[in-house]
Amino acid sequence: MYKCNSVLRKYKPPDFSYPTNHMDCDDDFENRLKNNNIYTRGKVSNDQCIFNCNGKLYNDNYLLNGKNVELYEYSPTDENFSTIYKCKTPIKYMLRAHGHILENLPKVQLTDNQNKFTLFTYTNPGHCLDASKNLNIGCDDDNLKKPISSYSQIFFEIAFSDERVVKDLTGEMAIVECSGDLNFLKNKPILTLIDGYITNQRNYRNNINFYSLSVHDPKYGDNDVFTKFRLERDFNLSDLVPALKKEHPGREIHLHLVTCLTTNNYNPIKRPDKEIPLTSEWIEHQTNPCGDIPTCTLDIDKDSIDMTSCPIGRPKRIKYNDIHTNSDNKIRYQPSVIDEDRCIIKCADGYAEIGQSIKDGKCLTYKEVGGIKNTTEFLNKDNNILKKLSLRCIPKSKKFCAARM
Repeated sequence: MYKCNSVLRKYKPPDFSYPTNHMDCDDDFENRLKNNNIYTRGKVSNDQCIFNCNGKLYNDNYLLNGKNVELYEYSPTDENFSTIYKCKTPIKYMLRAHGHILENLPKVQLTDNQNKFTLFTYTNPGHCLDASKNLNIGCDDDNLKKPISSYSQIFFEIAFSDERVVKDLTGEMAIVECSGDLNFLKNKPILTLIDGYITNQRNYRNNINFYSLSVHDPKYGDNDVFTKFRLERDFNLSDLVPALKKEHPGREIHLHLVTCLTTNNYNPIKRPDKEIPLTSEWIEHQTNPCGDIPTCTLDIDKDSIDMTSCPIGRPKRIKYNDIHTNSDNKIRYQPSVIDEDRCIIKCADGYAEIGQSIKDGKCLTYKEVGGIKNTTEFLNKDNNILKKLSLRCIPKSKKFCAARM
């Protein structure tokens, strides 16, 4: 079972964009954003990551001039486009069976023009992997046993059969496809997965596909290798490879052999692949810039009011910065928050303030509850109450005359 790490390891999303669901793109996105944390931990939970240009709303409602409004934590832009990344991963199968190398038969072609096909082994040709033991091989590639070799071009022909017939074991032989929640599958070896499935435990049935080598056994129904892949109980690698390719046309396939590789007269095959096989990779499916962030200006009498501390402002927004590192435990692009611009107004020289005033605010974007039109302006925010800036200034001479009257 393969999942992608943070998309920020490879791609720089458009400035001002925010992930629709940050868990799909980067488990630690919020922590990274707010605490400037550049380290990444686990893998993401989905195979598609979407960054949209629509901003992010606070969960609370706010009150402005007696109306309920929704306030943006991160401002939307003037574009509604999205950028989409897709997590490309191979299909992962594990085969628990007995394997015997047929060295006198032609070798099996693995990769062709349609499918990249990689074979993983956990023992060397000519040796046995004891299927009676609790093999620490499973869907979780980060925490369980690593394969010793991988082959993507050719390999020996192998005859697969039921290990129980060869060694008089009691465990179930099967092909297992990793297809579910990696968090559930974590640290669960193949024997645990098989036992959970055949005892009809829902979590196991929801997270793996199971195909028994016990062909036509009524207790498994259609979940056997013959029904699924048109294979017999005893089949060869040259039968299995095209069957899996037919099941997943155009996809990359990984087959992990949890089997012996016994042989009568072992002649070494060429060395295993030096290249590390692909386990996951983000692909840019759709990209769109987010356009411009809205601005705040204050429509006010500039003759009587000092606007020195109230320049044209922009609301809170997200930018993505380059992190120049090749370390595996660091990301390459770092989200950062640029806070909203502030506006402070006061009466100009020669003018005096009269009446109530609101002189301090920030550039905020909001919309009415249920509405679609966004408005961006300088507002004073006091808990959940928003107020527009206001200030009345009159010439000091008029104020002095009014006082004398």
